[in-house]
Amino acid sequence: MKITTAKTYKFSVPTGQEIRDEKTGHLHCSTSKAWLLLKLETDVGIDGWGDASGEWLVPMAEATLHDWIPLLLERNPLEVVALTEDVVRRSPWPGGAVFGTAAAAVNMALYDIAGKAWKVPVHTLLGGKRRNRIRCYSNGGNYRDPAKAVESALKLKERGWAGTKGNPMEGRSWPMDMQAVENTAACMQAVRDAVGEDHDILLDAHGSPTPELSIEFARRVAPFRPLFLEEPVKVGSVDALLEVTRKS
Repeated sequence: MKITTAKTYKFSVPTGQEIRDEKTGHLHCSTSKAWLLLKLETDVGIDGWGDASGEWLVPMAEATLHDWIPLLLERNPLEVVALTEDVVRRSPWPGGAVFGTAAAAVNMALYDIAGKAWKVPVHTLLGGKRRNRIRCYSNGGNYRDPAKAVESALKLKERGWAGTKGNPMEGRSWPMDMQAVENTAACMQAVRDAVGEDHDILLDAHGSPTPELSIEFARRVAPFRPLFLEEPVKVGSVDALLEVTRKS
């Protein structure tokens, strides 16, 4: 078996969110989400798909994949690990988020082909499944004000999601905006009261707050038992993340 063709497909879907600054009207978030898929075709009619979606990284991840296509063609896709490592190690520099996203797409597509070729689920190739069911959450949480927060959480709970995830403190206008902290805390209290104890609340700060703000925010929302506070500081700031962790 050989890889004969590699193609990328990108598209965008609306998020349903348009959060703007109340004073300036400027957008706080993207109104659509970008997706990038990789398709590998073989000479025996088996295709494999991989996901290279990285939101704002999509153009760079796609360019990386197209650079790698000559390294994939005419290769045996069943040599999953060797082929993935060969593609990644051709670069003399460390990868980072763009390379990692592109490499993940290649790896997924190769495993997809292998699973189809051997007629087994991919988890069988990776050592077997660990569970029969998993809890899933939705990203549709809205923490702009308590009423909207409750509305979005109840809607998601009714649809069967086990948790609601949203972006806290999006309305802040300076690094220690305590009004934004108090507003999100009020939203979380309202949500917890509305959904009960069996529905998870998840927070994703997108790496933008200062450590000081994240520490204060974590302290304020602790009584409402968020399942996690994702990316409370800039990605890669290990010392800052450790400080927030120790003080939360």
